[in-house]
Amino acid sequence: NDLGEESSLEVRLLIPKHSSENDLQDSPLVLWLHGGGFVLGSAQDFYLPTFVHALYRNPLSKDIASSIIWASVEYRLAPEHPYPAAPEDCFLALEYLAEKFKVNGGIHIAGMSAGGTLAAGTVLRALKKNQEIEDDESESEGSSTASHKKNRIHIDSMLLDTPAFPMSGSKFTLDSQSVRRMMHTRTCPDQCRRWWMAAYAHCQPLEDVDNVENIPPLPPVKSGEEPLLPFCNDDEHSKIFDGTMSIDEWTNAASNGQQLPSLLLLTGKADPLHDGGVAFKDLYEQVIDNANAASVHVNNNNTNDGPIIRHVDARTSHVTMYVCGDSESIHAVTTEWTAKFLKKQKQHAD
Repeated sequence: NDLGEESSLEVRLLIPKHSSENDLQDSPLVLWLHGGGFVLGSAQDFYLPTFVHALYRNPLSKDIASSIIWASVEYRLAPEHPYPAAPEDCFLALEYLAEKFKVNGGIHIAGMSAGGTLAAGTVLRALKKNQEIEDDESESEGSSTASHKKNRIHIDSMLLDTPAFPMSGSKFTLDSQSVRRMMHTRTCPDQCRRWWMAAYAHCQPLEDVDNVENIPPLPPVKSGEEPLLPFCNDDEHSKIFDGTMSIDEWTNAASNGQQLPSLLLLTGKADPLHDGGVAFKDLYEQVIDNANAASVHVNNNNTNDGPIIRHVDARTSHVTMYVCGDSESIHAVTTEWTAKFLKKQKQHAD
């Protein structure tokens, strides 16, 4: 499906078999954002069917898996389309789908690798947009020119699978202890990651080269040293993470009492991007603490105790859990994630 005459953005929809329009109203809607370092991949990546297969193999998640509406976004890629093309496409798809499928099963955003980064950014953009709508309505309240109320987008949960996050919100870098420790494991070479990020940010790498093969590898970390090597000289390029590593950005976006989504984070012990994912989890925990301290009403989909945060640290490398068969982690991810759907649906049924 495309999103109308003014846009060529494509979204691949996977709709449950033999579902009527009424059936779909009770289905959870999952916006899936593929990985590929912001420069590779497509809406038809093989990770989505692999994940769906894992859901079906788990008896605890099979039933709900058969009712999910999947929407995989064909967002634009760098270097032809650098930031902010990809996050703009993802949010445009979210707005369209939220209006098209007015589901009771909730809206959930899931992404793998770079898609995980985009998923968090899409959630933050939705919170900011909701706040803008509320501010506009407050200004026009009582006015004869007040426009029809716009629909807010409520996101129930986000699933971030081995996402790419910087260790510092003020540095344009994916450098970390885990990157230095795992850079020679069976993932894409570190030089590729650095070139991809520079292409996405539309900046010249520090090495001042066009050919990724000429980028030297990162030096080893000395004892006690905290690595923070940026990709480019201009730290302004940290904006490509869409403010997701800023506590203030999240706290301000939720300051009007918006409900915050739950988080299920998957990292790999042998993943170079492991530490960045953990850093995001720690930051999001602080965001929730700030919201609670300010008596902000937050959402955990099921109870009144606040958002749920779950972290599964698999015994695998980057985006390899389903391929390498870490059965314990696969079971934990599929069970935890679908439990939110089941409880959400039960709440509406009741």
